[in-house]
Amino acid sequence: MSNLRVVKGPHGVNKVHCVDRPDCKKTIVYFGGDQIHQHGVDGVIIDLQSPTKVAKLLCSSSGGAAVYSIEPSRREAGSACYDNFLHGCTLSGEPLGYKAGPLKALPQLLALLIGAGWEHRAGGGVDLIAFSKGGVVLNQILTELAELASHGSSTPLDEPGTSNAAENVHQLTSALQTVQYLDVGLNCRGAFLTDPQVFVALGTFAARHPRFRLELYTTPWTREGSRRPWLVREREAMLRLATQRGVPCLHSPLFADVVAKQSPRDLLMLHFKAHLVFLANESAADPVILA
Repeated sequence: MSNLRVVKGPHGVNKVHCVDRPDCKKTIVYFGGDQIHQHGVDGVIIDLQSPTKVAKLLCSSSGGAAVYSIEPSRREAGSACYDNFLHGCTLSGEPLGYKAGPLKALPQLLALLIGAGWEHRAGGGVDLIAFSKGGVVLNQILTELAELASHGSSTPLDEPGTSNAAENVHQLTSALQTVQYLDVGLNCRGAFLTDPQVFVALGTFAARHPRFRLELYTTPWTREGSRRPWLVREREAMLRLATQRGVPCLHSPLFADVVAKQSPRDLLMLHFKAHLVFLANESAADPVILA
């Protein structure tokens, strides 16, 4: 059953589209990106921008996981803005860096999940998926996760909220398994993490949690480097740092046979259709396992 919950976390209100499966241990959390509403955009692209429809597709493709599709805190002319998770962002949602502490994204995520009906189940895993600009939330979460791996309970919460907030955050982070970047990109730097110290700590976390891994999926929209060369540099740096520090990671190029010299509009359509390949567990090229 799918439903919409409007949940207030410690840093503001977010809409959460739920396909709840109380009988299933696995949980998927999805963060979407910017939206387009250009004339002539086909219905498939419109559907792939719907948080509810993506949640249903994720539930179906996963074999029945509980799915929580979290909407941005606000939208500005279609731009996704995740103010409630970031310590700072521009009017159009670009991040102003990623800050280790006090924790903000993890307590906000935890509050939204609990408010939407999520319960931690022993042995149950949590996968995080972000499309396009939604990747900024993953970056902030991983930065905070690294801080916890380094300093543990001494890391302050921005707003504890309850006496057992730290324990609940620990349960959530211990359940994290796969963190998936689906054709993530920005019109500025910061699409991927490139801080070596973050990956030192994530390596420690990965050693303690053997099911933890990073997965990056790309289309020609973000792989083609002439328009936004920093995306290629940041992605390669992130993969290299993860490999060096023992964080299991995978890079899977989607639509690898598509010529990058297609029109920007055609490449943008492939950007959204990455959902279809990803959800079907298919790839136009073999994944590259880096660690």
